[in-house]
Amino acid sequence: MKRNILLKVILIVIIFIITSCEKNKKINPFQIDKLVIDSSKKFKNEVVLKLKDSTDYFLVNIMTTPSQMKWEPITIGIKNKKSVVVIPTDSILDLAISGGYRYLTRVQFKKGDTVFLTGKKMMIYNESIIYPFYTVANRKVNPYELNFDYFVNLNTPTLKTFRGYSMFYKFKKWKNLSTFYDVYANTIAVSDSLYSKNLISKDFYTQKQKEAKIFKANIQLKKAHLNKTIKALDSLNISLSDSTFSKNRLYINYLITTVKYKFFFSRKNHIRDSELFDVVINKNTSIIPILKKAILDDLLKGVYLSERSKFNSRLEKLKSFNKYYPLLVKKYESVLAIERKNKAFHKAMKNSTGKLLTLKEEKTYNYQDILNKEKGKVVLVDFWASWCVPCRMEMPSLKKLNKELDSTKFTAISISIDKSVTAWKKASIQEELDKRPNNYLLVNAEKSSLISDFKINMIPRYLLYDTLGNLIDYNAARPSDKNLKQLILKLLNSKK
Repeated sequence: MKRNILLKVILIVIIFIITSCEKNKKINPFQIDKLVIDSSKKFKNEVVLKLKDSTDYFLVNIMTTPSQMKWEPITIGIKNKKSVVVIPTDSILDLAISGGYRYLTRVQFKKGDTVFLTGKKMMIYNESIIYPFYTVANRKVNPYELNFDYFVNLNTPTLKTFRGYSMFYKFKKWKNLSTFYDVYANTIAVSDSLYSKNLISKDFYTQKQKEAKIFKANIQLKKAHLNKTIKALDSLNISLSDSTFSKNRLYINYLITTVKYKFFFSRKNHIRDSELFDVVINKNTSIIPILKKAILDDLLKGVYLSERSKFNSRLEKLKSFNKYYPLLVKKYESVLAIERKNKAFHKAMKNSTGKLLTLKEEKTYNYQDILNKEKGKVVLVDFWASWCVPCRMEMPSLKKLNKELDSTKFTAISISIDKSVTAWKKASIQEELDKRPNNYLLVNAEKSSLISDFKINMIPRYLLYDTLGNLIDYNAARPSDKNLKQLILKLLNSKK
């Protein structure tokens, strides 16, 4: 009898433990989209961004290379009839979406990622907004870590948003709805909550806790500087030599604030990046080399963007320390090289609306001249863009068509309507169009008579010409359609 009772007790305990575990597994206070993993996919040098709902409009700012100095804007949304964009990148893609004072999200993705963007409704200060929410389809990414700022923003601005938010409410003379301490406390509370439910990793939790403390210390030190209050840096409990945070923007910003506080204590007015750069590179700041490099990188970028006339002299100064910063020097020499190349392209593009620009030459061509050059061949003209997914999906079929048909009898002319020269170049290389003779960018496409004459309202769009240069089909079948090849062969045979 006693044995039966003991067995029952043990069974009840086991059931309780299992049930508890199941409950913990199911703890999911927020609706997360399921991930679809495709491990067999061969990744290209690009990120595909897909809108998953009927959100009207997101302005997405992207950084695709270390040498890119300014954010490049792209749009996605039902409003502009674009639910998918392809973003060329050779490495990491930095992506930022801003909702004015209400939110700022910054996330990173790897080349080959397919990212779903969903608009989540939330209320911020009695105002209904759509907040971006991300999931990655091709690899396992913790959605709570990826969207951590979304969960913080449910209660207060995030660490990233606070600066813009605080400036806005002062400008509008609003009541201070959230103090920096509220933002700090909420960030700590959200990370505590998610970690206690095993929804985020220990490393991520530690990072967010540390970032919140850095944010708080940075605000306190800035206030001390503004009020001319003596503040012992040790009292802020933030290490000034944490090499593990050398790529963390909040931490680097805090270190720059310490430089301002120590070397410009008597100054109330704005301290320029060029002045800070001079102090960091010339004086003993006791900053360890890896962090000093990160600070100089941040400041030199600031000089380039806001004090261009002072950039070259600061770069020369950096070159005198080249043995310490060879990669940094190389990065900014690359920036100048790109700048020179872009100036040459812009010079070629000036007053060249409707002209066609090539990758290798810094001059433009007329559409009709290019067609005349190919007379005697059947010509397929492909209007496309780097961001156009259906266009990019047709590229393998177009490549196959070029291989199967005699190049002395058939040619394809690719014309991009991209606004960004950089995006066109990257996509051309990825699709191997750079290896073909007829790859062009249509300059100022939106104003081009070429677009209006052929009524090109949507892409991809294909024009087919016979061997005499006559337009046979102004809306030809796509390369993936077998009928196109049959028509081309028919045109070639009729020539005989």
